[in-house]
Amino acid sequence: MVYFRFATSQKLMSYGRTGKVNQNNLLNLPGPAASRVAEIVVLEPRSLSESSQAIQALREWKTVILKLSGLEPKQAQRAADFVTGGTYAVDGHTERLGEQTFLFTPRCVQVSTQKSKATSNIVSG
Repeated sequence: MVYFRFATSQKLMSYGRTGKVNQNNLLNLPGPAASRVAEIVVLEPRSLSESSQAIQALREWKTVILKLSGLEPKQAQRAADFVTGGTYAVDGHTERLGEQTFLFTPRCVQVSTQKSKATSNIVSG
């Protein structure tokens, strides 16, 4: 049998020799379920050690907004690098929202960015 993992349903489906799904062999996988409520965690660490909470939240399939304005510039850079590395390790996504604000998402969350027309006009015009 061949097993495939589908991110949308988070189930293992087994395909027999006929190529059809064997409904008796569906297994639930730990991870984001369609029925669970998506959670966003906003963290404002006051020390570098508190930034590890962001990685723990990602491991629990939560989206994290990390505000680093309460840290010294060097500590803020280290915290951003640390959480970015942890996000990469869990196959997540990173997006910079502002000067000291970052968005970290688990792999089940897709982030798309769009510039507004007003911003585009200011930049290009």
